[in-house]
Amino acid sequence: MDIEVTESLTEFLLSEGEPEDFNNSGFVITTEDQAIWAMRKLADAQRKIDAITLRAETERRRINAWEDQSTKPFSSTVEYFAGLLGSYATCQRDEGVKHLSYPDGYVQTRATQDKVVVADNEKFVDWAISTGHQSWIRTHSEADLGFIKSIAQFSDENVISDTGEVVEGLRHIPAGVSVSIKVSE
Repeated sequence: MDIEVTESLTEFLLSEGEPEDFNNSGFVITTEDQAIWAMRKLADAQRKIDAITLRAETERRRINAWEDQSTKPFSSTVEYFAGLLGSYATCQRDEGVKHLSYPDGYVQTRATQDKVVVADNEKFVDWAISTGHQSWIRTHSEADLGFIKSIAQFSDENVISDTGEVVEGLRHIPAGVSVSIKVSE
């Protein structure tokens, strides 16, 4: 004797436990049985969401791995030609041309300003405290780069304080030219 099972226990309990007056809008749980049924519906839907999310995450990992593997051979070519174009654009900028436009894209140059970046926050904070430069530190112990830039001097990669000392933990990045490249679609 073969018995054919057409629905799972969960499906059976979801359909058999549904309150007679359930209509999705305006329904209010008034009994323990209705609460059990509602929790079962919620749990079933959440399990389905979780399963779909897990499946999607697995596929995203596979797609990301495929993307990394597929783009790897082209990355060095992009870097190489971007370097060549960047050098050319920088030379053209010296002659007054800031934007180069071609059928497959464009190269744009832009002047940048001096920057101060924190190379080692802990070292910098220790330096500022020990040398009496607390005003160079914000209350949550990070460099106040705007203030520092307005009063500090620069020597190659070094940041020089208003008292002539090399500031530990900061590095100067000289002004230059940034290059951006956009490929036409």
